[in-house]
Amino acid sequence: MAVLASSMLWVPSRGDASSVAQQFEIQLAALLGPWALATLCATYGFDTDRAVGVVGLSVATGLATLVLVLRRWLCAAHVVALLIGASVTLSIGLAALLSTEAALVAIAVQGAGLLLLAPRLDGNLLVTFNGAALLVLSSIITLARMVDGWRTDLPIGDDLAHLVVIIAVGCAGGWTHEPVVRRLTGIAVLGLTLVWTGSLLAHLPQ
Repeated sequence: MAVLASSMLWVPSRGDASSVAQQFEIQLAALLGPWALATLCATYGFDTDRAVGVVGLSVATGLATLVLVLRRWLCAAHVVALLIGASVTLSIGLAALLSTEAALVAIAVQGAGLLLLAPRLDGNLLVTFNGAALLVLSSIITLARMVDGWRTDLPIGDDLAHLVVIIAVGCAGGWTHEPVVRRLTGIAVLGLTLVWTGSLLAHLPQ
């Protein structure tokens, strides 16, 4: 794994990094974190979610630390890809370790953080895409959970977690400078807020 990972980081850095093949191979570096986690889980056969979660957090922390130590020897695109891989691995670990709502909050906050980071990386498309994907994923799952809340009264902790996800989506939309994205995000936040409010009011006395 170490030899293959090293070759993935070294080979694309040689020659014209703007070619399609080089760019594709650079993006593959984002899969190193999840790949390491999957390999460890398959090798040792962890039988509990807690074990998978702890290993996922450990892999994400180790990968992020390694990137920070080696960043001066890596090209900028590799640093971004590896950090995104660490972020995805962290999300997997949290999803296995924590409740669904806690994992949703972690995923939404990560997505908003990536979108906030993108302009500082000259609007890196990979960062923007991954941040948007995390926000969309957390929003869809949150919407399904809130719709279920209309039929089943959810704990107050779940309601607060859903609200944090909505706020993260709204903040991410407010940070962008694209008018179309801002409008679409506003519509999404309005819809999510209405569903969230309804899930609360549906269980109050008439």
